[in-house]
Amino acid sequence: MYAPIFFPPADPVSAPVLAVERAILAAEGPHHVGGRYVADARLAADLRRTEAERTVATARRLVALFTPIPSVPAVRPVTLAPSATTGRMAA
Repeated sequence: MYAPIFFPPADPVSAPVLAVERAILAAEGPHHVGGRYVADARLAADLRRTEAERTVATARRLVALFTPIPSVPAVRPVTLAPSATTGRMAA
């Protein structure tokens, strides 16, 4: 007996990915992706989506990589020297 498999719904595509995908479509046309000709329109759409997702992920990674780290508050240096009265190290 055949039992259908129900997959969970796909995650919605983010707005930046859709924007990059539209830019690729406007720049290269419906059958070109990354400078290559793709005869099948559905395959071209899939490749365009993959390229857009890769572009957005790379941009996010670069932003995270080159975002300056917030400055650390100044630390008061501590001198470790023996105390004159006890001979112990003072912190």
